[in-house]
Formats: sequence, C-alpha cells, structure tokens
Amino acid sequence: MPGMSGVETLKKMQRDKVLTGKTKVIMLTASAIAGMRETYLREGFDDYLSKPIDVSELEKVLAKYLPAELLSYVDEDAPQVVETVKEEEIEPETDSDTFSAAEKKKFAEQCPDINLETGLKYCMDSKSFTIQMLTTFTDGKKADKIQQKYDSGDWKGYQILVHALKSTSLSIGAEDLSEAAKKLEMAAKDGEVEEIKANHAALMDYYAKVRAEIEEWLNT
Repeated sequence: MPGMSGVETLKKMQRDKVLTGKTKVIMLTASAIAGMRETYLREGFDDYLSKPIDVSELEKVLAKYLPAELLSYVDEDAPQVVETVKEEEIEPETDSDTFSAAEKKKFAEQCPDINLETGLKYCMDSKSFTIQMLTTFTDGKKADKIQQKYDSGDWKGYQILVHALKSTSLSIGAEDLSEAAKKLEMAAKDGEVEEIKANHAALMDYYAKVRAEIEEWLNT
C-alpha cells in the first residue's frame, strides 16, 4: 500500500489501541507465494487471503470468524418443493443476473483477450457486477497515471500502479494482461529499469487494446 505496508498498518493500529481484543484482522495481499500465510500470522494477523478474492475462500474466512448467531446456510443439495403450473402461467424471466450462452459467445468474439469465466469467478458469477467491473476498467485515467510515473522515472510509484493493474486485470479475466503487468511490477521492485523500458510500451498498447474491446462490447 502507498505510505504503509499492511504489517506497518497493523502495528500502528495495535500501538494506537484501535483494535479491541475481539477484533479479527485479515491480511489481504497479492503475495500468494508459499509461506506468506505463516509469515503474516507471526506478525499478528488472524488470517490471510490472496488477491484477487476467491469468493469461496472469503466465505470460509467469514464463517470461521463471524459469531455463529450471525450465520445462516442454505443446503443446495436439499430437495426442493416444485409446484406444477400450466405452461401459459409461466412468465418469462426478465431479471436474470447471468450471461446466456449467446451472450457469452458474443463476448468471446468481441473481447478475445478476456476470459469471461475467470472474470465471473471473481465477480461472484454476477452479470451485473461483472459489467460494473468491466466498465470501471475502461477508465483511461489509470493508464495516464502509469504513463506519468514512467515518464518521470518514479519507479516506486510505477510499481504500485502496475501492481494494481495486475490485480484488476485478473479480476475481469484479462489473464495475459495481468501477467504482463506482473512482470513489470517485479522489474520495478528489483530496480530493473532497462527491463521496464524494453516492455513498457507493449504493456500500455495491450492495456489500451483490452479497454477498446470492452468499450466495443459495452456499446453494442
């Protein structure tokens, strides 16, 4: 995070007595390498989740730490009571929050650089939430900020912004763009300026291409 890391934030909260004895603090980070969970637990966190959020893992953590009286469960395998109705009484579904097969096919044709199934996974399989995320992703101001950091040689700031691009790209299913951003994030972290200069333009062109695909799809 800009300013303070997650660990530094936790320590400050502890010093300033912001936390009560019952408050649980979960580390949310893109550092998904082996051993990081144990490291964060030693630092004082109660648990650890990696980004982008996997909804099933989030649910497990919430179930683990929320009071039992606040939880309720739905047994999806339980038999459902089905009432028989006449065909003419069935009204067409008009408020579906899922993509139809035809919509998925059209999306794949117009947005070949995005894996919609991956995006849905990180958007709780919600069509409306996925569209919201895709719309937000088209904001060109974020690309401008990355370019500004590059032009000024602010490699720390550049690292922070391409880190964010890595996460948001994966959240919408732009897997290859996420991987490209990750490589330049690591280059900035390691001070490999020549690596950044050699690949920055390609990253920005690809970022613009993905945004253009989304905008075309949104406008059709």
